[in-house]
Amino acid sequence: MKTSHYWPFLLVVGIALCSQVPDNSAPTSSIAGSQEGRTLWEKSEQFLGKEEYDSAFVYAQKAAERTEKEKNWSLWGKVQITILAVYYGQGQVNESASRFAELEKKARSIIPQDSVFWGEYYNYAAATYTEAGNYERALDYGLKEIAFYEKRGEKTTFAVACNNIGYTYRSRGDYDRALEYTQTALQIFKSDPDADPSDLAWTYGNLSKIWYRKKDFQRSFAYASKALDILERHFPGDKPDDFVSTYNDLSNSLTELQQYDKALDYLKKALAVFQTNHLADGIEITWHNLGHIYRMMGRYKESKRYMNMALERYGQGHPNLGKAYRHMGYIAFHEADLAGALQWLQKALLALTDSFPYQDVLANPAVQRVNAYQDFLLTLRDKGEVLKAMADKES
Repeated sequence: MKTSHYWPFLLVVGIALCSQVPDNSAPTSSIAGSQEGRTLWEKSEQFLGKEEYDSAFVYAQKAAERTEKEKNWSLWGKVQITILAVYYGQGQVNESASRFAELEKKARSIIPQDSVFWGEYYNYAAATYTEAGNYERALDYGLKEIAFYEKRGEKTTFAVACNNIGYTYRSRGDYDRALEYTQTALQIFKSDPDADPSDLAWTYGNLSKIWYRKKDFQRSFAYASKALDILERHFPGDKPDDFVSTYNDLSNSLTELQQYDKALDYLKKALAVFQTNHLADGIEITWHNLGHIYRMMGRYKESKRYMNMALERYGQGHPNLGKAYRHMGYIAFHEADLAGALQWLQKALLALTDSFPYQDVLANPAVQRVNAYQDFLLTLRDKGEVLKAMADKES
């Protein structure tokens, strides 16, 4: 999803806030005060660009205090967006979400409704609520972002907003609606001769992910291939995160098409990008995918190696944790380690338990936990097979 700043694995667009030109007739002290606030904000942006979030937050807080004291509301708005960016970059989505009501109320009284502050604010609110799994709130802000840029007649940012809400719908499991908005973005970018090629590649990547979820793996592969072609033509040696994401998309589709050797080749390219660019953030996803492919190929030693590497990086509550435990249980079962398989599957069930409406087994899970719910049921099936094998062994 694109936000107003750049984050690893989140392609982004920069949207400049309107600058407030100081009144030349203003007292010298007022001008100096405004300049101090701007300097503090610019320092916070510099630290933000280097992902030094603690320092960015300190300077942004000082800038917020200074600009509020000076009633420089245009610059104050920029500072508030920077603070939201810091929270988002640190993954503090709940902390960020807790600020929205108070921030929005105050901003309504001091910032014009047509200020581009609102486009950025809606963008961050939608992104934050999407990451928090609160899709209804995310969609509310995402639609406001779309309406804002549609009213301004800004086709590029409108297309970005369509892509963003497509991501939210995809996360929610509404793949047809996600497809509708993402195809709208694609048509805008394709019809604009001045469109940034990275935006087009990003859109093709989003379409690949949607078709993957819709289980049309040939089409998923085709769109990921288009994304890769653009990246290779326009950004060789650049945009490592985009290349990694695309390589993983290609590999995922090929894995489902049972073309395991080709899938491995793409993941090895992804690992090479990590190594060449000295990156580590997000590498566990590629390790996980490698473990899955090796498992499908029956190469359990390599599968366990990569899956264990991924597990070491996953924290509690990571969305892939239950799936990784289930893979390990599958391997243990096929290596005739029934006790080990049972232990892994128990861990998987514990990680996925919140997706299962145990008070009413016929009830539907929460929308944001549907994928985990499917994994939970598959894990129950695997556990049943292990228990049956243990019973047969004892009989």
